[in-house]
Amino acid sequence: MKQSLRFFSLGILASALLLLGYTLFFGGDLKQADSSVEEMSDSLNEQGYRVVSEDEYIKYTMDKEKATDSEESDKSDKKDEKEAKKKKEKADEDEDNDDEKEDDDDQKKEKATIKIDSGVVAPDIADDLVDGKIIKKDERDDFIDYMDGEGYSEEVQLGKFKVDSEMDFKELAKTFITYPGD
Repeated sequence: MKQSLRFFSLGILASALLLLGYTLFFGGDLKQADSSVEEMSDSLNEQGYRVVSEDEYIKYTMDKEKATDSEESDKSDKKDEKEAKKKKEKADEDEDNDDEKEDDDDQKKEKATIKIDSGVVAPDIADDLVDGKIIKKDERDDFIDYMDGEGYSEEVQLGKFKVDSEMDFKELAKTFITYPGD
C-alpha cells in the first residue's frame, strides 16, 4: 500500500513539473499581464470591441433612461387620448339613453371578466379594471400601489376572473391571487 501511494504521488509531481515546463517554454507571452490600460484598450479596439469609461457608461445609461421615459410618456399620451375619445363616445351614447330613461350609473353595479395571461403585471390589471369600469381612473395608481405594497403582485394567477364594481381593493387582489379553475 505504501509503495503504490508513493508512485501515485510521484506521478502527480511529474505531471505538475511537465505542465510547468510546457507553460514556461510554450505558453506564449506573459507580457500581456503587464500591459497598460491604453495597450489593452487598443488591443480590444483592434478586435472590434468598444471600450468606454465609467463616466461615458453612466451618461449612456442616463440618456437611455430619458429616451425610454419619453417613449413611455408618448405612449401614455396616446393611450389617454384614446381613452378620452372612448369616454366622449360613451357620454354621447349616455345622452341618447337619458331621453329614454333615467341614468343611475353611480349606483349601478358594473361586472367584468378580467383575463390574465403570462407576463401581465399590476398596471395591466389596473388598466383592465378601469376599462371594465370596476375602478375609477383616478384609483388606478392606488390599486397598483396596494397590489405592490401588500405583496399581491407576485402571487397573481393566470386565468379569467369575474369581478364587480362593489369589490374593494382587498377583495379584488384576493380574487386575482386565487386560482380561478378555468
